[in-house]
Amino acid sequence: MAAVPLVGGLAGLGFAVLFGWVTTRKSGTTFAMITLGLGELVFAMSLMIPEFFGGEGGVSGNRVIGKPFFGITFGPPLQVYYLIAAYTFVCTAAMYAFTRTPLGRMLNAVRDNPERVEFIGYNTQRVRYIAFIMSGFFAGVSGGLASLLFEIVTAEVVGAARSGAYLLFTFLGGATFFFGPILGAILMVLAFVLLSEFTKAWLLYLGLIFMFMVMYAPGGIASLIMMNLRVASFGKLRTLWVSYLALAVTWLMVAAGRLGHDRDGLSPATQWGHGRRGAVSGHVPGFQGAQQLVWRGLRDADGLWPVRGDPAPIQAPVGRDPDRDRERNQTQGDRVMSSAYALELRDLRKSFGKTEIIRGANLAVTAGERVAIIGPNGAGKSTLFNLISGRFAPTSGDVLLNGQRINGMKPYEINRLGLSRSFQITNIFPKLSVFENLRCGVLWSLGYKYTFLKFLAGLDDANERAEQLMEMIKLDKKRDVLGMNLTYAEQRALEIGITIAGGASVILLDEPTAGMSRSETTRFINLIKEVTVGKTLLTVEHDMGVVFGLADKIAVVVYGEVIAFDTPDAVRANAKVQEAYLGSSVADAQAGGGH
Repeated sequence: MAAVPLVGGLAGLGFAVLFGWVTTRKSGTTFAMITLGLGELVFAMSLMIPEFFGGEGGVSGNRVIGKPFFGITFGPPLQVYYLIAAYTFVCTAAMYAFTRTPLGRMLNAVRDNPERVEFIGYNTQRVRYIAFIMSGFFAGVSGGLASLLFEIVTAEVVGAARSGAYLLFTFLGGATFFFGPILGAILMVLAFVLLSEFTKAWLLYLGLIFMFMVMYAPGGIASLIMMNLRVASFGKLRTLWVSYLALAVTWLMVAAGRLGHDRDGLSPATQWGHGRRGAVSGHVPGFQGAQQLVWRGLRDADGLWPVRGDPAPIQAPVGRDPDRDRERNQTQGDRVMSSAYALELRDLRKSFGKTEIIRGANLAVTAGERVAIIGPNGAGKSTLFNLISGRFAPTSGDVLLNGQRINGMKPYEINRLGLSRSFQITNIFPKLSVFENLRCGVLWSLGYKYTFLKFLAGLDDANERAEQLMEMIKLDKKRDVLGMNLTYAEQRALEIGITIAGGASVILLDEPTAGMSRSETTRFINLIKEVTVGKTLLTVEHDMGVVFGLADKIAVVVYGEVIAFDTPDAVRANAKVQEAYLGSSVADAQAGGGH
């Protein structure tokens, strides 16, 4: 009987493998609706196929069948209580350990900004799929425990009301903190078991609480706790606050579990299921020793402290041999073409419906060059970047990266080949710290990929590289600050750090100085020059002072075509360019570098 929850976990894992491949192809609201819909399908089938699901009466069981094992029969509910506590502790510890691995951290990143994850080398669908499989295992364990406790399984356990309740209380507890859903589980039991005994209008009050949290504390109760801890405590004082809070929560859980029994060892409430001896309710499975886990979760909510030491220098990517690449490329199918350039566009076109945005763009960038792409608003500059980086697929034409055709590839596939980019609108992981943002950017390039068998704290190379990157972008003093709490200029610098973190040889920066003051722009340009030494750089920019001060060559894009590509001096003197775009800005730039 003690192995029933484990069997349930393996069954949940199996169905997650089956259904997850389809459901995880979508994300956000669509993913939520699909998974809730699957539950509703099972609910409907349980009534339509009573021969298998038991109909409205469900499927009954008998947990005392067979011979006792070391005197344990699971007849007394207290024995089931301790079995639940043991499984809960082990599963919670396993889930906590998972959050401290590279894959667990990337799951946080996918939660915050799935698009950005695609541009640092990860397939977000695969990340969601692995997480879905693991979730199926733990959900199956929970189902096995429930079947032992209640000795019956009905359609109600997969109904919309129960599924919605889990989501509601996870939100109230705080989904972005490890201990948030634990708080949500405690609140759920208290609401269903205790609050319902005080008033018949308990659902109304619960709804009002939910509305209040949405408006004033969208991060849940966990976010309120962490906010007050950060403000009110520091150093040893912080440790004391956290430890006392963890101990209090632990003893409340234990007390709620033990006091929830009557003389027969059964909880009197009737919200969670029906056993063969009458209406039986679940209880809070308190477990000893949980204070260490909760304490660590509170202390470490923003991530493990990395292994420190002298930062190792970031190694520049190994250069390619064009002749050897061309020989190897002949065996890689029609994606490979001959090219002596780091990046080349050949008659590239992109249409949206009947509107052609990019009209036969041609460009060839030599390795190590800094190229600025300029043009009037609506000329197609950002669209060009999206075509190069895989965000859009071209209508026709080719994009070549180090001689290999990459048009039609996914962004993560292109990133793995050595191309990385920033965005016109700042694109970081807002709920991760500066250090975690940068460490996410280096994991794939160091070979950790979808690893969940190693702890982040032990990845010395990843931690040292992230520390080095922080120093390079001048954010080492903001190490543990969340990305969303940085200034605009600091967020732009952090995005540059994420872009170069993987060691890409070709860097695309989309309007990196937009919205900055003149002093911030000057500092930022110096930063770009420093961190892109030895790399091929393409940047879209409207500030002519920046363009003429940074670029080795300038490409002028007008109406989706590259009308000029030459040195800054040659572009200044190009009458066609002046007529099409620059106008009086040329005179300003020549006189001292205005906009």
